[in-house]
Amino acid sequence: MSSITINKVTKYFDKVEVIKEFSELIAEKEFVTLLGPSGCGKTTMLRMIAGFEKPTSGEIHIGNTVVSSAKKFVPPEQRGIGMVFQSYAVWPHMTVFENVAYPLKIAKLSKSEIKAKVERVLETVHLGPYSHRIPSQLSGGQQQRVALGRALVSEPNLLLLDEPLSNLDAKLRESMRFEIKEIQKKFGITVVYVTHDQTEAMAMSDRIIVLNHGLIQQIAPPTEIYCRPSNKFVADFVGKVNFLKGEAKIGKIELSNIGQSIPYQGTYTGKVTVAIRPENIVLSPSDPNSCPGGILEGKLLAMFYLGDINDCRIAINNDIIRVIAESNTFNTLKEGQNLSLGIKNILVYEEKSE
Repeated sequence: MSSITINKVTKYFDKVEVIKEFSELIAEKEFVTLLGPSGCGKTTMLRMIAGFEKPTSGEIHIGNTVVSSAKKFVPPEQRGIGMVFQSYAVWPHMTVFENVAYPLKIAKLSKSEIKAKVERVLETVHLGPYSHRIPSQLSGGQQQRVALGRALVSEPNLLLLDEPLSNLDAKLRESMRFEIKEIQKKFGITVVYVTHDQTEAMAMSDRIIVLNHGLIQQIAPPTEIYCRPSNKFVADFVGKVNFLKGEAKIGKIELSNIGQSIPYQGTYTGKVTVAIRPENIVLSPSDPNSCPGGILEGKLLAMFYLGDINDCRIAINNDIIRVIAESNTFNTLKEGQNLSLGIKNILVYEEKSE
């Protein structure tokens, strides 16, 4: 069993609380990402699962075994895990084969077993032809594959990855995301992945746990995290978003800084924040009825051609909002022109009084 049960785990460093009563069940063979900004506690939580840190309070179970509690602590080497760090942590004087084989040598497997297991893993991580090279002869992506192969060679039930792609260039990061996901499916292992990159989390995860200041903000599949963020922090951290202040009334929201209103059939009344994703805004919609979030009027301030999109900034009185338009609009729009903005979808958050 490689499920993980985390029950009311809290972690203090001196008097600073970095994890606050974290509880969650991660199912066997599930790919779960801990996502959040630097300092939110995600790496600390991963290190407690691994056994490199002890919780201040609470319990952690791997399968049916208690690995951390007030009365019991199982060291990392006895938890049956594989771990890949942000720094590749490969031995510079060893070949690729020797690096990957190292955990099996420590476990005192026979030479024939080691050879068979290492060759299988090297093929899986696309390093078969490089087995006799040393790390200095490899690219960053290949070194990361060595670290991944070393973590997998002992056939762990649980794989922990701490920002493993952050040192790679953008194109290589993209390809490695899918490789890691395919390897996880092939081996049928549980993965806990730490990153601050929301694109990585969205592309790879079955579920995402969003953390901020040691507190869980939301736990959900990527589509729900993006389309139905539980609060403004999640909406802002995962994806691009425009925030507009407003006053919710019966049937509408009056937007405070821009002197315009949009239709609203929700239950909030009083002060609210309206969140609108830039891709949910249509420039000069041909059919206003296709925009249930209403129509706003603004002026085009600037455009940025990014190949696949036209990234626009629109001034609406005292606010500036971002609109992601189709790339071909870059040749048809002119800065300074007035535009109608059709809103396809909005998110509304109540502003609670202190």
